[in-house]
Amino acid sequence: MTEETASVFDTLLLCDDNYITPEHTDPDNWSAEFEEFCERFDLHDVELVDKNVMPINKVKIIFNGGKKADSLPRDREKLKESYEKNKVDMSQYPICIDENYDTVNGGTRLHDEVFKALGIKSYCFWMVKFKNKLARIDFENKVNDPEEGVYRRKNTVTDVETGVKAYADAYKESNGTEIDHDQLKAKIDDYGGNSLTKKERNNLFKELIADNSDRFKPARYKTFTNQSFRGYMNDDLFTDSRKADCIADPSKYWLQNAKNGARWRQHIDEMYRCATFHTDQSPHPMHQIVITPPPDEDGMEMQERLDFYEAREKLYRKLDAISMYKFKNGRYPAQHVDAELLFAPSSHKEVMVGKLIPFQDVLAWKVTEEAKKNQDDE
Repeated sequence: MTEETASVFDTLLLCDDNYITPEHTDPDNWSAEFEEFCERFDLHDVELVDKNVMPINKVKIIFNGGKKADSLPRDREKLKESYEKNKVDMSQYPICIDENYDTVNGGTRLHDEVFKALGIKSYCFWMVKFKNKLARIDFENKVNDPEEGVYRRKNTVTDVETGVKAYADAYKESNGTEIDHDQLKAKIDDYGGNSLTKKERNNLFKELIADNSDRFKPARYKTFTNQSFRGYMNDDLFTDSRKADCIADPSKYWLQNAKNGARWRQHIDEMYRCATFHTDQSPHPMHQIVITPPPDEDGMEMQERLDFYEAREKLYRKLDAISMYKFKNGRYPAQHVDAELLFAPSSHKEVMVGKLIPFQDVLAWKVTEEAKKNQDDE
């Protein structure tokens, strides 16, 4: 047998009657770009080693790194029908394998109920190499959560749960520390943003942080929005003595988010509301609960609160919008002798304590910090 005859024979062995033609056996005819594939799925630390069309029985089918032993019947049936209708489109992405010929995606296509049932004996494969274990886990999970399209499967809640647990374990092994709750929430979105509803993702997050405290650590700081902080105040975790007043009378405690870029415009609006809310003409204090952003430097949440207070005082020297209130009462609403300046919990420890932080604590912290500084300077 000549080399040319052998080549033709090999090509024919890859073909079938309906789906893989001689044209399909040339890997250069498969037009999908690996770079575009990585960009679409936000894949990093993986490189393309080779691209080839080969018999399916040459690869070892590892179902998504062991995420689950099988795909869902509905996924297989939907994909089989898609191939029957659309045939094998060479603009679609090849299946990815590693250098040991283990598959890292494509488990649904390679299932006996899909390719074997259709008589497909070969396919185009990308051989890829990962920089580390985390990159592989990301790859296996992200590519199984595509946007809606012709060739689409659906991740289940169990798939996403298994994926984020695998990532968390590998992260701890690699970095010596657990992923925090913010990272966990981001991973759930990475692995299930298209397959799961927002409610399913939120419920999974709650279940994971409740059942796997040793696997996931709380974020060092809690980032509140006005809405999420109101939810926190209604939670059993919030035990501050002012809780009932905070919930029962919105006009008594005025919520301000100091991380908002328009925070001083909001502050003016809140002061205007406080000044005009009551009709009995008597001065009313404007208690504040201030949500400060996580500090850039660990442990400097008190500085954030002090910065807010000092910036607020500078603003007061420039204000004319509420001059009538000041003219009548001699001070701004939040400077009323009975007004409280309170700060929302920021660190995880503070959130779990469930108490508001009075400005007196900030001043006490400042005195302590100055004493430490003076001691260090001596």
